[in-house]
Amino acid sequence: MEQQLFKLKVKFGGYFKKVKNSTRLKYYFGRQKSWLVDVDCYCYKDLYDDIVHTFNLKLEETIKIWSVIRHLMPKSYMILDTDQKLMSLFEEYKDLKECFIFVTKETNIIQLSQSILGSQDQIETCRSTATAIEEIREDEVRENQRYNENEHLATIGIDTLATAIENNDFVGVNDETLSQEEQETDTEIYGSESSYHSIYNSDSDDDDENIIEYEGETYEMDIVDPNMAVGTKYTSREQFKVALSQYAILNEFAVRVLKSEPGRMTVSCKDEACNWRLHASLLCDGHTFQVKKLKEPHTCSSINKCGNKMATQFWIYDRIIGWLRKEGDLSPIELKRRLLQFYHLELPYHRVWRGKELAMSMIHGNWADSFERMEDFKEELLRRNPGSVVKLKLDVVDDKHYFHRFFICLQACSTGFLAGCRPFIGLDGCHLKGKFRGVMMAATSLDGNNGLFPVAFGIAESENSDSWTWFLEALKESIQTPEGLVLVSDRQKGLEEAVQHIYPQAEHRKCMRHLYKNFQTKFPGDWLKIKVWGAARAYTKVQHDDIINQIKEASLEAFKYLNAENIGLWSRSQFGITAKCSYITNNLSESFNAWISEARHRPVLDLLDVVRQKIMVKMEARRRMAARWKGNLVPVVMKYVRDISLKLGDYNVYRTSDYRAEVIETNGRHEVILNEQRCSCRLWEVSGIPCVHAAAFICSMRGANLENYVSEYFTVAKYKTAYALEIGPLPDKVQWIKVDIGYKVLPPKLSLRPPGRPKKKRIRGTDENTSKKMHKCLREMVQEEECHVQEAHMQCS
Repeated sequence: MEQQLFKLKVKFGGYFKKVKNSTRLKYYFGRQKSWLVDVDCYCYKDLYDDIVHTFNLKLEETIKIWSVIRHLMPKSYMILDTDQKLMSLFEEYKDLKECFIFVTKETNIIQLSQSILGSQDQIETCRSTATAIEEIREDEVRENQRYNENEHLATIGIDTLATAIENNDFVGVNDETLSQEEQETDTEIYGSESSYHSIYNSDSDDDDENIIEYEGETYEMDIVDPNMAVGTKYTSREQFKVALSQYAILNEFAVRVLKSEPGRMTVSCKDEACNWRLHASLLCDGHTFQVKKLKEPHTCSSINKCGNKMATQFWIYDRIIGWLRKEGDLSPIELKRRLLQFYHLELPYHRVWRGKELAMSMIHGNWADSFERMEDFKEELLRRNPGSVVKLKLDVVDDKHYFHRFFICLQACSTGFLAGCRPFIGLDGCHLKGKFRGVMMAATSLDGNNGLFPVAFGIAESENSDSWTWFLEALKESIQTPEGLVLVSDRQKGLEEAVQHIYPQAEHRKCMRHLYKNFQTKFPGDWLKIKVWGAARAYTKVQHDDIINQIKEASLEAFKYLNAENIGLWSRSQFGITAKCSYITNNLSESFNAWISEARHRPVLDLLDVVRQKIMVKMEARRRMAARWKGNLVPVVMKYVRDISLKLGDYNVYRTSDYRAEVIETNGRHEVILNEQRCSCRLWEVSGIPCVHAAAFICSMRGANLENYVSEYFTVAKYKTAYALEIGPLPDKVQWIKVDIGYKVLPPKLSLRPPGRPKKKRIRGTDENTSKKMHKCLREMVQEEECHVQEAHMQCS
């Protein structure tokens, strides 16, 4: 399994102190070290040991480890003292893959003053040695002062401070060196959700020693199991309410709000017979909430099985967002089951569904807002991938611009297809699962190793003649019309008409699996199934016609169905010989749909970006894989060639010249012409790989190499050509260039949803096995009846 690396930026040797005339805290002095850890095998003990080892701590020294609760506003701090809290921290900063950790020592928490720092001359010396640092905000970047990046002090005190000044080794920034405006500036750890890069951009190569300021007091807040004892402090009223909800849920009771004012809050147990009661109020700093009174214990029974109302959709969102980030789209039923397992809560389905909607919006962004950046996304793709074809189609109604369709064909894909792949393209569409529905259309091909090679993809409102015509027009603009182009489809709505209009000269094959599915509904039976598939796999017209005549004798209607004019090409005996592909199904398109299935529930912009990224990563992985190959042929074909060369004992070769021969086997005789790469069985011509008859002839020749008679489409050189170009990586959305188009792209107008409850499961085909479950009692009755029947047969015999 690939390691999931996470960067820990640990600040040590300093302390938190209030800024003068403010409730803000500022981390003074200390130094910072960073290291990478594997989140899958890193625990709290490892973190503690690393800190002790890195900063050379003594056994008698006591430390506390702190982190910032990222998504809780106003900012709050959590002490790290368990594995569970450390895992929660990794989950919170999963998108950034880095976070700050603060370590405080009880021996060095001192109140610095003018007398401790020394004389004014010493203070000026500190100022002169400071270099610029950057304070990061969501809306601005301010330059501040930065201490020397070569500082290595571990413990800060009066003596060590004087030594640092004498050695011109600055270890902290005095708040007196900052202006009034800078002192009031709040600093946040901020990063975009889709970037793995650090947001600290500095002129220096080493940004490991930034001084970070935070506002408010620092209190220990356990978000998993909060404490409600008298004297417990919370940084705000909102944090207190979050902790109260979690506390009530864990203790399986509900609260009734008796008083709720900005400065105080009194609650009691909802059960009137219970004496539990709590009162908290605001402290004089105007921010901190403290528990003042608590009357215990609880005397009521659990209400969690009755849908505890303390578990609001916002509480549910906070619990499940980590699961959704890690595992993708989980159903509300699965989330409901997990909440019952971990919190003993029996919650209503719709409340869980609303909580999931909140979490998905937080993870992937707002659905409607995703359409506003489509023009920016288009321009960014073209700028990073010159030569690509990217199209955005809008519907204009009453001067409003609604999203309609989007098409992407990256230059690396189009060039790779034309230079390194067979002229074979599968066309298919899959339904999207998001709020605005629609379909994703895709054109996919095969590389020499029979791997999926995406050529183009896009989004449209539905599958119809107009949408497929628009998609194929854009595809033709990207790849033109390669010689011997083959298109294979599942006979989607409107696709056949679109192909005839845009690619009239192309060979349009029909997927045999879908054709037989329709055939089976009218003509069931195993005998017909064997014959129809045999006719599809036949390479020669003689074999095909022989099987079709057998079907005609058995069922004239089935014969007429298979020979209808609109059925298209479905047998290998009808295939051309340029594309060198003998596929009779459109499984490559089905593979593409399954490959992107996890992203089909995302907003449109994220969906397109995820598919682009998956293609980029896949092409790079195959480029590296091909660099390790040794032979001339790709592994799949190499294995086939070796296999057929070992089974030639039953074939007799009668040569008429150096290039022509008769090859006789048990069931017949075939003509092989080497210089034309042709055999009367047609397998070599259609597939591009020598058949067993050609292999027998080639291996009978002295010095002949079977690999030299394989089509160049299956060579390693051709494979490398297909993946030679790179797809340009994109920065985060916040760094995209905003295009002023003069209007706002709105979400597409929703079509009416079909009546009835939406189906959650895929409808099984007629050729697929259906699993049926029998009730236990009925199953026992059937088994008992079968036993009686067997006993009766035994008695008769």
